[in-house]
Amino acid sequence: MFCIFGKVFYIYVLKIVLLGAGNVATHLGQAWVEAGYDVAQVYSRTPESAAYLGEKLHCHYTHLPQKVSLDADVYVFSLKDNSYKDVLDKLNWKSKLLLHTSGSLDLDILEAYSTHIGVIYPLQTFTKEKSVDLGHTPFLLEAKHDTDLKIIRQLASAISDNILNISSQQRAILHVAAVISCNFVNFMYSSAEKILLDNNLNFNLLRPLIFETAQKVMSESPSLVQTGPARRGDTTVIQNHLNLLQKYPELQQLYEDLSQQIVVSFQQENIPNNDKL
Repeated sequence: MFCIFGKVFYIYVLKIVLLGAGNVATHLGQAWVEAGYDVAQVYSRTPESAAYLGEKLHCHYTHLPQKVSLDADVYVFSLKDNSYKDVLDKLNWKSKLLLHTSGSLDLDILEAYSTHIGVIYPLQTFTKEKSVDLGHTPFLLEAKHDTDLKIIRQLASAISDNILNISSQQRAILHVAAVISCNFVNFMYSSAEKILLDNNLNFNLLRPLIFETAQKVMSESPSLVQTGPARRGDTTVIQNHLNLLQKYPELQQLYEDLSQQIVVSFQQENIPNNDKL
């Protein structure tokens, strides 16, 4: 409520229910509460998770689907992809606005449950206790109806200035690319750490190199800043590395496959070689 020239005006605040209490729900819930939205309830099938996030957001919480409140305006699902149907089937959602936050699920998975459905997908990696700059995180939106899209855009713009309307197919492609550039790359870090630890070396030695590589792709095409023996076509170094990886047959095969992919890719694209490493 606010007053101008003696007239009282009321601002309606959307009431949100979060279904899921994991990394995504935690960050979105905190951001919406800080932006002044009413996060009224948290549901999680795990009582401890429901209680943790509910107490963090100072709202009601439950681990029972049938106890989910049906008087909210928006229901934001942040569940494992194979868990949506289990929860959706438990309640009569009528005409509530149902949103999912998955990168890989089609919008239509919600279609049988409500006439008002949409997607609000933050293209980011989340860990509960690590803060994330949502202000620059891309939020990818989709809806069946313009009126619903307007509400979704309102929710997204309250916490980010990087908003884009895209289709389910485009979002699925982005999710594949995100897995390759984030999850797969992190697995490579884990593999490198294991090799170093097995040889009494510290992963900290690689952090400046990792940081510099990440910095380069912030301003350049990854193809233009690719370096390494495969980029140079240095088969002698590649073979030496394969020999060193004999104790790690899975990584040895991965190294060989990726090296071959790099060699073939740059031969085909004929990109100038600026390799400095």
